[in-house]
Amino acid sequence: MDLRVIFEGGHTKERNRAAYKKLANVELELTANDMYRALITGDSMRPILRENRDVAIVDSVRGVLSPNDVVLYKRPDGQYVLHRILNTYGNYYVTCGDNRWKREKIPFDWAIGVMKGFYNDDEYIDVTDKAYQRYSKLWCRIYPLRAAWLWLRHFFQFVKELAISLTVRYDRFIRKVRRWWIRHKRF
Repeated sequence: MDLRVIFEGGHTKERNRAAYKKLANVELELTANDMYRALITGDSMRPILRENRDVAIVDSVRGVLSPNDVVLYKRPDGQYVLHRILNTYGNYYVTCGDNRWKREKIPFDWAIGVMKGFYNDDEYIDVTDKAYQRYSKLWCRIYPLRAAWLWLRHFFQFVKELAISLTVRYDRFIRKVRRWWIRHKRF
């Protein structure tokens, strides 16, 4: 899930440009203030974090994180991602978005922050909240079922798009054959 700076009082182009410039300073802000507030963009953490509605509160990483934590990390291409940790092995985390089926291995040194809470509309929910902890544990435990369901949904969407594409191509082919037949018909 990509992160953007939270805006005060609306989304104007000037504020968006300023926010994108500020996004480059996420790590600096985390080290200076030990906290970063970000408007969620992307759907990889649905249903718990919704795009352009929820705000994540991220603290600096101190030590090794544990499964069920939501980690903010920076990929080598510069993209900031917020995903849940499924497990830790050796010197890397295995992460996955709540709305994704592909896992990702990330080294410990990619992690720059950990989510400590979020605003769901106007309600603040801390990660120590019992309901949130139950959700988080359940979501990690049923990962194999979620992954299978999401993969099947993705697969059937692909098949549907392929069928539509082939139908359109078939129709074009039939029209070309008819035109050729009409032009070359000799009785």
